Amino acid sequence: MALRVLVTDGMDAGAMEQDGYEVIEQFYEPDQLGAALRDFDVVIIRSATKIKEPQIDAAAGSRLKLIIRAGVGVDNIAVKYAEEHGIQVKNTPRASSNAVAELALALLFSCARNISIAGHTMRENKWEKKAYSKGFELSGKTFHEGDWLSIDGSTGKIYDGAIPTVDASIGGEFGRVMGWWAPRVKPWA
Repeated sequence: MALRVLVTDGMDAGAMEQDGYEVIEQFYEPDQLGAALRDFDVVIIRSATKIKEPQIDAAAGSRLKLIIRAGVGVDNIAVKYAEEHGIQVKNTPRASSNAVAELALALLFSCARNISIAGHTMRENKWEKKAYSKGFELSGKTFHEGDWLSIDGSTGKIYDGAIPTVDASIGGEFGRVMGWWAPRVKPWA
C-alpha cells in the first residue's frame, strides 16, 4: 500500500506521485484538519496551515507519522506536542535560500539606484531623472554581520546564516560588486 500524503497549501506534487506516493492536495479548515489527518501517513504544509494541539489530538493514534513544513520555520506546528504523540516533525530550512537571497540582492540594488520610487513616478507619467539618478554604488562596500544598513530612511540589520552565504555566492558572480563578511560566511576571494 502506497504512503498517503496530504498537501494542504499547494505545491508541485508530481515528483512524489512519480515515486509511487498517493498525493492528495486539499486545504482543510482548522476544525476539520485533525480528523482528515487520520487518513494520511504524511502531511506537508506551508504557512497557511497550522497544526496545533487540537489537530494533533484529533489525529492521535492514527496512521499519521510525519508532519513536514515546506519552509524554514515551524512556528505553525506544535512540534513538541506532536513528537510526544509519536509524530515526527521536519522542515526544509534551506529550500528557499536561493530565492530569498536573490530577492535580497535585487532589493539592495533597487534601493541603491532608486528603482522602485523612479518606477512609481514613471507610472504617474512623471520623468524625474535628476531626483532619482543620484543613487550610490555598491562596488567596494563590505557588509558585516550585525551592521545596521540604512537606505533612504529604511533600516535593516545584516545577519549571518543561509541567506548571506548564498548572497555571497551570487554576489561573487556579479564580479565582486560588494563584500559580505560574517563568521560563517567566507569572504569572496
